[in-house]
Amino acid sequence: MFMKNFISFLEYLNESVIDPKNETLDPLIFIEPEKSNFPKINDAVKSQIMLIAEEFKSIVEIDDVWIKGSILTKNYTPRSDIDVTIITHSDGSLDDDKTWDFVKAHSGTFARNTQHPINFFINFVKTIKDIKEILMNFDNVYSVTKDTWVKKTKDYSVDVSKYLDKFKNSIAEIDLNTMQLRRDLIDFNALKKNSKKMNKQLRDNADKTLKNIERSIKTMISKADETKKGRLMAFKRPMTIAELKKIKSKNTLPENVIYKLTERYYYFELIKTLDDILDNNKLDNDDVIDIQDALQGFFKKTE
Repeated sequence: MFMKNFISFLEYLNESVIDPKNETLDPLIFIEPEKSNFPKINDAVKSQIMLIAEEFKSIVEIDDVWIKGSILTKNYTPRSDIDVTIITHSDGSLDDDKTWDFVKAHSGTFARNTQHPINFFINFVKTIKDIKEILMNFDNVYSVTKDTWVKKTKDYSVDVSKYLDKFKNSIAEIDLNTMQLRRDLIDFNALKKNSKKMNKQLRDNADKTLKNIERSIKTMISKADETKKGRLMAFKRPMTIAELKKIKSKNTLPENVIYKLTERYYYFELIKTLDDILDNNKLDNDDVIDIQDALQGFFKKTE
């Protein structure tokens, strides 16, 4: 469940290793990427990001503004996020509510002339060591403030077939509850059609079905949280240089590939919507229409 507090930067490691590789970096974001291995971000996107980052100065001092993730690789898609991280030193006086409100209010806007959503995150550092530890978790980092690459590694992809069994096991319970949710919605609507003629037994059945819907959603949320936590813990686990050389990048860890596959097939998007509907931790009859819309949208997504 979402909480209004500081969200760990590591929870949003979104570099994609499962998407097909393009010939160059995205020309809608970078200036003539076919001519350089270290192309610059175009002025329109850079100014859009910095304009928003400047607003954050009213909350805390900014040390740097980074972009990271698949948008910095040839594995981007037309809808890849532009993940912007504001680097700041922590002095213990942060207003969590203001930080959360800022992130929520400014995330999701498309970069100019693209379908790339810009998402904002905040990361607090106290020492150079903190910055080095952060950089170890990313393959590529671009400083918007300094208009230069902080870190760039060779693009690579992952043989997803090696992870499919683990992925299927990971989402098995989510799939079961998704289909159970669909059946319960059909049953609930059938009962509601006869609401004027409902006796106590039918009302009890409707209430029971609504609780079943609620239970399925909570189970789906719990399983999604497990996947996110597993990925977070995998990234946090210290690794030796030899281990990192063997796997090329922490982004190739099984927990991250499973997370990215879960994201690719829109499970997280569906569950986030259901989580928002279940905001007060209890459903009522009016929520059913929103749940139906979310489920229908999920089944229609094919690209």
